[in-house]
Amino acid sequence: KREPLLHVRSIDSSDSGSGGVAISAIGSQDSSPPSSSKRPPPKNRVRRFRRHTSSSKETSSATLSPSASSSALSPTSQSTFAAVEKSLEHQYALHGNSLVLSMILHVMPKLPGGLPSELLDIIIAVADNLISCQGNGVLLQNHPGASVTCVRAGYCIISGALTMGVKPTLTHMQSIFGIWAKSASFFGGEQRMEPMHDVSCLESFITSIVVFLRVSSELLLTVPDALNRTTQVLEKILPVIMGYSQLENDVTKPFMSSRLDSAKAAIMEAFAWLPPGSFPLIADSVFSFASRQIKTGTEGGMQCGLIENLVSSEDDVLDIRSCNRAHSPRQTGGGVTLGDSLMVLTSEYVNHSQRESVLHFVEDGSGIGTDAKKTNPIRELVYCEDTVHVLPTPLHEVGTWKEPPTPSRSSKQRLMDAAVHAFAATFGLQGGHQQTTAVSMLEELVIAARGSKLEHVTATNTAATLLSCLKALPLHEGSNGTVVGTGPPWMSRAARLFFELLRNRESLVRRVSAEGLSLLSSHGINENAHMLQSSILRSLEASMQGTVSENALQKQYFEQQSSRKAGCLLTLGCIQRTTSKQFHELCRQRSRFAGVKTSDTENAFSSSTTTLIMLTRVLPFTATHSLDEDSFLTRTYAIHTFHLLLAHSKLLNDENSSSDERKQILLKAIEILENNFFAAWKTNATEMDVRIYEVEKFAIEPSFLATLIRLMSYLLPRLHSLENEAVIANSFSSMVTIMVEISCYHPSVTLEG
Repeated sequence: KREPLLHVRSIDSSDSGSGGVAISAIGSQDSSPPSSSKRPPPKNRVRRFRRHTSSSKETSSATLSPSASSSALSPTSQSTFAAVEKSLEHQYALHGNSLVLSMILHVMPKLPGGLPSELLDIIIAVADNLISCQGNGVLLQNHPGASVTCVRAGYCIISGALTMGVKPTLTHMQSIFGIWAKSASFFGGEQRMEPMHDVSCLESFITSIVVFLRVSSELLLTVPDALNRTTQVLEKILPVIMGYSQLENDVTKPFMSSRLDSAKAAIMEAFAWLPPGSFPLIADSVFSFASRQIKTGTEGGMQCGLIENLVSSEDDVLDIRSCNRAHSPRQTGGGVTLGDSLMVLTSEYVNHSQRESVLHFVEDGSGIGTDAKKTNPIRELVYCEDTVHVLPTPLHEVGTWKEPPTPSRSSKQRLMDAAVHAFAATFGLQGGHQQTTAVSMLEELVIAARGSKLEHVTATNTAATLLSCLKALPLHEGSNGTVVGTGPPWMSRAARLFFELLRNRESLVRRVSAEGLSLLSSHGINENAHMLQSSILRSLEASMQGTVSENALQKQYFEQQSSRKAGCLLTLGCIQRTTSKQFHELCRQRSRFAGVKTSDTENAFSSSTTTLIMLTRVLPFTATHSLDEDSFLTRTYAIHTFHLLLAHSKLLNDENSSSDERKQILLKAIEILENNFFAAWKTNATEMDVRIYEVEKFAIEPSFLATLIRLMSYLLPRLHSLENEAVIANSFSSMVTIMVEISCYHPSVTLEG
């Protein structure tokens, strides 16, 4: 007797859209024959178990056999049940063949022979016939699962055809727009299927639109009325998806919930790929929908995956930990084996449906948004400036359009990332009251999660959302040099929230908060008005003041103080870096329109008063005299901030500056390096428990050594103004050799050396 293949076929049936009907049919197909032809039980079994086995077999036959299950049905139901059982093999074949065909179309343009245009015509016609089953009333009434299979297969083929690029699909865009319009009318009409079947069709339908916008956005200008027709289709579908909100947390149907998450993520990705301002009538609905998804996902414990892409890679050295203390791949510093192990330990299972939904979004080294440095596993470990992405169309040059991220294979992770990006893309289109309400919602999430298990997830999602909004806002200027205030009310709330997150123990949250405060100090003002920046600097100076108190919770207090001071120090470096980049960009824009040379305009930035003030605030933390306040975390952030202040200013790069001033800065930097080099091997012996320092030192040591070596590398080309240049260079070389050996050749320390 063969075992029923329920567990195998149930997965396939869920992917094909036939649902529970397929499960029961498969069970009846693979079950045992009628009782007349059953084998007798084995003779070597004990008698008392034989009766129990026989009764269970009878029950199984009554449940799974076609004759027993269909005997109680009417003649019409029996014929429908038999038709369902016969069509299952055809559904599986249709699903598999369409999936393989779409994958072949995905790689066909890269092959030498290409694809004949006549064959593509046939493929589009077949896809149209499959999708037309959506309006077949007889099929929907008798077997909706088969209709779902046909519709998903048709849109899978269309998605594969759209990945071929602009030239092959240009002649078929009118047909594809017609297919989309008919499907949108069906979803918005009265003749609709059950929610499970409707969601399955919606997910594949919206995925094809996202593929079109990702790969062939330039057709929005080439094809007549393409942008208007695409926007109208999305505006019809969004209310339909919002109507299925009651199915989000249905634990009894995880498969349907997964596809609903993919559909919601796809609709927000589609709006994010449209040019800015192309959907003004529904922008408020997209914003509120994204806001609700952020709140729901955060309360459910789903962490945003965009946070690592929002921060500057120049600060990645701060995340490095020793091999024994790393808990994520980004903390390994380039260790491949350890990084792969941590990635496997922190990954989650993804089912077939989730993988199929992002099948055509996988980056393959070509197309929009591919970063050249990722093609080399060694070069991606080295810091370099962010690559400038090519905008899809001239319409995307309006404002500060950001390319949506590559969708995650996990539906919930993809939904959270898409919600954060859509929230940021539409944040600038809202009024002041709506913006303040949105920031207040994020603030309430942080307050509610304080001290709970969701504290880390909430802090990560809140910081990522706020920083995404700030990056999506344009740089505003004051007019005629007038002093502007501290900005809209939501900016003050965001600043308070960032200060709250600066004390977080997670380094990535501190980095995002520092980046956010640096952007807040540059928005809403011009180069002559620094009121908000001055307010943030005063708050940072006040936050850095504080000593360790002796109480029962001194270890926890020490960690909070170290994290808070480290975040405040990094904010100073981020302000210098952000101000420098935005000022140079502003100078280039002015020189382009006014005909002024960039070098003449940048002379205004040569004033280094603010930079020197920030240097004086950082210096006390590079080598503290009080051992009770000593912290390797604070030292590491202070040295890195010291490097940022020098690298993004003209203190050592401007030939017009005073030579005495450059010499003093160089000598002070060399003194900092020497003192911290010897401090790396020092053991603190104070009244406070020594283990507090040693545990922190053991975890942060690779990052501390890497920042020292990076500062040495920056100073080496600028030692020519000193008399003992050769002696200092030899000293640096000896120190680097010792640090690399002491770190046991940690990848990050070795790479910096």
